[in-house]
Amino acid sequence: HVSYDQNVGGVQGNTSIDEKVNGLAVLVSKSFIFIEPYLGFGVLNADGEIAYTGTSSIFTIPAGSYAKKVSGSQAFIGANVGLGFFRLGLEFGRAFGNDKADLKLSFVF
Repeated sequence: HVSYDQNVGGVQGNTSIDEKVNGLAVLVSKSFIFIEPYLGFGVLNADGEIAYTGTSSIFTIPAGSYAKKVSGSQAFIGANVGLGFFRLGLEFGRAFGNDKADLKLSFVF
């Protein structure tokens, strides 16, 4: 949950955002000496609500509360490279119709 006050066109208002995303994915990978490429597919469910109180509007939406639930698929491909006690990962994917790219650094013990 996130809530914050803001000034829109000289009018004070409050925006509140609640969101929840969960999913399930299946991955396939193959480990080599220093690199592990992988491929994954899954499903996502998202539930969100935005509420605005004030006498102005945000994003051309008048004051009020709006909620939406969506479901969709995700697909991604990536690789992790072992660097001693660290692992560096790069991943590209598509979720809810949007492309994404991630760079990850993790500590391995």
